[in-house]
Amino acid sequence: KELGKNVYNRLTSYEAEPAEDSSTQGLIDHFRGRHRG
Repeated sequence: KELGKNVYNRLTSYEAEPAEDSSTQGLIDHFRGRHRG
């Protein structure tokens, strides 16, 4: 659950700064779709 919080924090910061890691970007897109869906 802590990891999820970390990812969520990264999600919010992603809006301000784009992720350099493609893997992180994929994770963000995955979580974004999940929250929307």
